[in-house]
Amino acid sequence: MKKIIHFSNGGPGGVQAVIRNLLQYSRDGDMEHHIIYTINEERKKDFAPRSYPQATSVQIFYYQSTWNFFYTCKQLSALVPDETSILVAHDWLELGMISTLGLKNPVVQILHGDYDYYYQLAVLHHASINKFIGVSKTIEATLKKRLPSREKDINALYLPVAELSPIHKERKGNKILFIGRYVPGKGSLHLPQIAALLKDEVHFQWHIYGPGSLEKENQALWDSGVDVSFYGWTPSEDIIKVLPQYDYFVLPSIAEGMPVAVIEAMKAGVIPIVNHLGGGVEELLGSQQERGYLIKDNNVEGYAAVLLQLNRQPDLRNSMAAAASQYACQWFHPETATQAFEAVFKQAATHNNSHRQPQKVYGSRLDKAWIPNWVTYFIRKYLS
Repeated sequence: MKKIIHFSNGGPGGVQAVIRNLLQYSRDGDMEHHIIYTINEERKKDFAPRSYPQATSVQIFYYQSTWNFFYTCKQLSALVPDETSILVAHDWLELGMISTLGLKNPVVQILHGDYDYYYQLAVLHHASINKFIGVSKTIEATLKKRLPSREKDINALYLPVAELSPIHKERKGNKILFIGRYVPGKGSLHLPQIAALLKDEVHFQWHIYGPGSLEKENQALWDSGVDVSFYGWTPSEDIIKVLPQYDYFVLPSIAEGMPVAVIEAMKAGVIPIVNHLGGGVEELLGSQQERGYLIKDNNVEGYAAVLLQLNRQPDLRNSMAAAASQYACQWFHPETATQAFEAVFKQAATHNNSHRQPQKVYGSRLDKAWIPNWVTYFIRKYLS
């Protein structure tokens, strides 16, 4: 039985959906999946563990940034069952542990976004990583340029995404959806501006899901004449149930990888209207905008114009919704995509990692194996 260990930082967003789907749609009886949460104690009060019914085990590792990093790595590594367990890295801490201790386990890094952050992690820890999975062709191509010597170990795979059926009855074309953290980086400041441009034209209904949307200071930015509902953080499995009733998914984000929420919306026949970021977003919608709209320079007038056009042209709206659903259902099939990921996990397990040596990648002079953790903690906590 192959043990697959997923490390999760517990944050909101698509990474958790990817992990959940990989577990939910696994059909390989020779694999068991385990979850290890890595939670900084400064975030402990905001952390709520997700439900992973298909996981063989779920463990939570709390750490402090004031600890000796070597000590942190040793404590975290104690949760790894053995050297044959396949470690799936979604963030930095688990990669830091593997490099710092020179663990011999098979390691797969999943790059969830077309960001320098993920590429820098891959380059910094490449000697400790057996296989890389980019969730878009853009990520695959960029990483191959940065790590040409590892080209054969870099894969682009489509994400497993739950199957959703569009509502086939005629929609009114006036329900707008936003899903994401309600922060400027996700375009939260653009949303009330777009709504203000439209309020005197068509009676659009805005539905806002995500952490931060219930904050009074965020809601105060919306014009009183706009029909808007705020739902706060909502489990993705609950959002999926209501997705097919919406018409448009507006996402004026300034950075995205391969956004799971957009793929889910497309499967449900919800037309994505997204900032033109290129990369994974353009792969989804098509360079000729066959399956949605890419808004140049994140222009609020551009969003408003597209929404008005779609509202007034039901034939265009229906054909684009159908194209979006067909594409997403074909390429992001949950079982087929999960099998592709698991094939890479198995390939990583064939590597011989006996040559892997410890590498100091993070920390200062206080982060050494021979320094007791209480000494490092005391100096950082009380003397810095």
